[in-house]
Amino acid sequence: MRVVIIGGGGMIGQKLARALGQRGEIDGQSISQMVLADIVDPAPVEASFPVITQRLDITDRAAVD
Repeated sequence: MRVVIIGGGGMIGQKLARALGQRGEIDGQSISQMVLADIVDPAPVEASFPVITQRLDITDRAAVD
């Protein structure tokens, strides 16, 4: 499963990302990749799967596409 966290650079997004990185699954399904997206560069988190950090302004339609 691929997980995308919008606001992945903020306090709640980072806490969620760290928790998912430690668990490695959601409802019994393994996480294969996690993307942390925010208007500022999100800090990377440790996980057994790839974690991609992406600076992204969700108000910019072209950037979201």
